[in-house]
Amino acid sequence: MQCPFLKEAQVESCRHATLRKAILRNPDQASGDRCTSARFVECAVYRAEPSEPADGATTCPFYEESLMQYCGAAAVTRYIPYSEAILSRCGTDSFRYCDLYLAMAHPDCADVPRAGGIMVPPWLWYAPNHMWIDAGEDGSCHVGIDGLLAHALGAVERISFVGAQGVCRPAVTLTVRGIDITLVFPNPMLVTASNVYLRANPAKVTADPYRLGWLFEGKQSPDGAVFVGLTRGDEAPAWMEAELDRVSRFVHSQIARQDCFVADGGTLAAGIVRHLDRDQVLELFHRFFSPWTR
Repeated sequence: MQCPFLKEAQVESCRHATLRKAILRNPDQASGDRCTSARFVECAVYRAEPSEPADGATTCPFYEESLMQYCGAAAVTRYIPYSEAILSRCGTDSFRYCDLYLAMAHPDCADVPRAGGIMVPPWLWYAPNHMWIDAGEDGSCHVGIDGLLAHALGAVERISFVGAQGVCRPAVTLTVRGIDITLVFPNPMLVTASNVYLRANPAKVTADPYRLGWLFEGKQSPDGAVFVGLTRGDEAPAWMEAELDRVSRFVHSQIARQDCFVADGGTLAAGIVRHLDRDQVLELFHRFFSPWTR
């Protein structure tokens, strides 16, 4: 699957020009183009370093025509050689996590199941420590934190990606109230990129955890090992409901008994960690969100 905003175009350029510039080719005007007619010998660039054309040639030897791709949603058109399209997320299932696509397409989330008000997208797989993975049909995958963890954290002040690319268990450190919380996805995958743009705007991690707040991009192994121990999307709402109740009861009965820490009906309040001291935050994290949670 490829992005609906991915477009194709024939562009032309002069291989001998000082400044290489790709120009959109207009077939209707091709007959009057100096580069593709016998008039190319009049061109100053050609005359500066002439090349012996073939007998009867009607096209400049420096003329090039290429098939390019570009994003129809971008404010500035940037042509990418068709041969490099495989390197771009636009031609894979990863386009679903592109900022431009999300801004222009506005994917509808109205029908996404919820558990206690927390969104639980059914196409994702959920780890016990409340991280998710989305696997595309082409083997691409994305990793992030789920709605319950985002709800508990509230605003994130800083984000640091741990480790390099390659086959690993992707890890990230989120800083909330000056407290560093390190999250590790439980299964290894081939990490090809991190969402480094979050370092400039870490609020996206919790404000939009399932889309703009994704953390890692990569590839899954053919054996499906990345899904071991995870909860499937169709089973996730019931699991999330139980987890929300479990966290709410723990916070209410063992960490913070003040009424301000829970919303009406005893449900976990948004940004609960901002009302807890350091030891309480770490206790909550290690019990429910640490890499060793089961």
